[in-house]
Amino acid sequence: MNVIEETIEATLDSNGQLRLSQQPQLPPGPVRVTIRVAAAVGPQRGLADVIRENAADQRPRGFPGRLAVDLRAEDDARLAEDAERDRDRECFTTSGIYNDRCRDSLNGGETRECG
Repeated sequence: MNVIEETIEATLDSNGQLRLSQQPQLPPGPVRVTIRVAAAVGPQRGLADVIRENAADQRPRGFPGRLAVDLRAEDDARLAEDAERDRDRECFTTSGIYNDRCRDSLNGGETRECG
């Protein structure tokens, strides 16, 4: 199959010559070249940039955002809840018996010993 068209990134030097990023796969012979400015490469936006932009867009609409201390407290509470749930599941799986103590533990009771 003969390639009849190819797009290659290149750099235009100040003297008008093109420096191609790769060797063309076209057969030797006359070609038509169209030069188009590529998108300028600038600094990439990171997650922090996106978060700042979102916050700036939301403030005028009445969404003030949340304080880092509040987010941390919510995360800590969620982690503590997850840890307790894991202990309750461990209680059931280590005993292999779903008895009253496990049921009480899984339903929010204080009992942790199963079996």
